[in-house]
Amino acid sequence: MSSHRRDAAERSQGLAMNLCAACPMLCEDVEFSVENERVVNLLHACDVGRASLCDPNRLLRSGVVALEPQSSTDSSARFRLVQEAASLLSSARRVLVTGITSITLESQRRASDIAECLGAAIDAGCLDTSIIAGPTIARVGEITASWEELRDRADLVVLWFCDPDSTHPRLFERFIDPPCPRGSRRVLWVGTKPPAATHRGENTFIFVSAENQIPMLQSLKAVLQQSPLEKDACCRVMLDEKSIEQLCEAFQAASCVAFVTEQASDSIGVLASERVKLVRLLSHKKSAFQIPLGAGIHAGGGNAAGAQALLTWRYGAPGAIEVADPFGSRSSPGESDAIRLISRREVDAVLLIGSPSESLSVALKHATSTLRVVHLCDAPRPTAFSPTLTIDSADSLLATSGTLLREDGTRVVLQAKFSSRHPTMELLLAELL
Repeated sequence: MSSHRRDAAERSQGLAMNLCAACPMLCEDVEFSVENERVVNLLHACDVGRASLCDPNRLLRSGVVALEPQSSTDSSARFRLVQEAASLLSSARRVLVTGITSITLESQRRASDIAECLGAAIDAGCLDTSIIAGPTIARVGEITASWEELRDRADLVVLWFCDPDSTHPRLFERFIDPPCPRGSRRVLWVGTKPPAATHRGENTFIFVSAENQIPMLQSLKAVLQQSPLEKDACCRVMLDEKSIEQLCEAFQAASCVAFVTEQASDSIGVLASERVKLVRLLSHKKSAFQIPLGAGIHAGGGNAAGAQALLTWRYGAPGAIEVADPFGSRSSPGESDAIRLISRREVDAVLLIGSPSESLSVALKHATSTLRVVHLCDAPRPTAFSPTLTIDSADSLLATSGTLLREDGTRVVLQAKFSSRHPTMELLLAELL
């Protein structure tokens, strides 16, 4: 049995893994022990995971201690806060529910229940929902694969205008650097600058200017549509002929191609569509798939993919939902995403659940003083804004159990390492509901 199939079999049996949920990579091979309510002997984690798991303030702020069960006094105080939060949200003209990327799928369902109860807008904060054209997969579809398939099948990896080292620190170590069972693995970096880090194997950098991304994709499609692969006149006019030749020769020599991309930064969505179309065309000639990387360490939490998946199944889109209604919701990309609703003052109350992304924190900081923010806080991350009301929950990394989704859709189980004097986020949301 191949290693990626074995991994999938273990996950299907619900085996708990030693998981780092500091970012959406959800590395399940992290090892650590616990002494005196602190994480020690941490192995295999990246700098981001190490900083999150070993942050001494995290346990103090979250009250993560294996102490006595919660007292009745604490329960009464929390109940009064929950009542106050419910009153604040119920009296608002329009509510936004957001910040759900750091909590489990079970808690995200509770957050959706609350959004439906309030008739609130809901947004997970993914980049696709801020693009006018909306999510790529809804417009043109995608041919994707798990990261284990990238590791076990692809003998050619094309990194298209992306730098996994800056967004997904262990992607190379775990899924690209390991030897390919099919033989040597070649890595092509396509973009405006070569990688800063040095990686094992054969690495080639191909320069393409940012403004030439779409012409290059279109030219490669024009070449691939011919048989055999020959350059036509339009390619020679548009772009550097040598770059096109290098890419096409690499495509032709490979048995399986993994096209790794990052979230498109164009406001219209044309770039993402062209990338998908190239991979689809390439897959007609040989085994090929796209690995669309999300925001990674910048997503604001480890379960960003879970939030997008849950909202898609519940409301038909990964975010920018105008009114949470499972029978009649509508997504308005580029209109009803969290940042725009806050900056345009279209909401007067925000239910912020978990840890906000940096961009969301900035938007809340610059919001009008009349905006009321109820923050259900699961981590000690400092914020740039001052919530109207804060209620602490158990730590999302160390004192919570539940289910999360890795960016490629792999289901992962999180187990609590500590008990907490605070309620879990799921319980807190249930009380608020």
